[in-house]
Amino acid sequence: MFLIFWTRFKRKLSAVLQGGDPASVEELQVGQHAEPWTGCQFHETDANDGNMWRIEDQRKLSRAFRIQNDQHHQFVGKRGNHMGKPSIATQQITPVLKVSDVSKSIDFYVDVLGFSTEFTFGDDYAGVKMGDLIIHLNAAPASSDRIGKGSVYIFCRDGVDEYYRMVVDNGVDISSDPPKEYEYGMKDFRLSDPDGNWLTFGQEVG
Repeated sequence: MFLIFWTRFKRKLSAVLQGGDPASVEELQVGQHAEPWTGCQFHETDANDGNMWRIEDQRKLSRAFRIQNDQHHQFVGKRGNHMGKPSIATQQITPVLKVSDVSKSIDFYVDVLGFSTEFTFGDDYAGVKMGDLIIHLNAAPASSDRIGKGSVYIFCRDGVDEYYRMVVDNGVDISSDPPKEYEYGMKDFRLSDPDGNWLTFGQEVG
């Protein structure tokens, strides 16, 4: 059922991004980009950077989700009361990974994976950045059972194969097969940070 839903949604999403009628598009068309890969995208970025989602594309993406929601769902309260659309103004989502040592984790993400340090807050909290993607790192007590149990899927425009070769050369623990195409329409691979948190880098295939 999920694959059927995802296929239908991708068709509607493609139509919205192309300015057309969601119901009229049969297949998702993936654009070709001549520029080299420069990172992965979660948040807003410069509209002139063709490698990442343009701000206008993100607005269309938001419209696509609204269309899907309006056609198939209503927001329902805990007791089943129809509440209409929630009034909260959400902006973005940021993964927070539990680690044993923030300083050592920063070294890994920056020196090995190619992130940069976005901020630090004391000794137990920090943010690392790649392109417009930001991941937060939070130190947990040694006795905690949550360290290393995080998982993040990072959607990229392209460059997954090249990035895979780079991290392998840097000695990263790869916890999956090399990048390959899967039936869900993505080419991806998964790596582990020193605490065991999973990061999967994937790009859509045509």
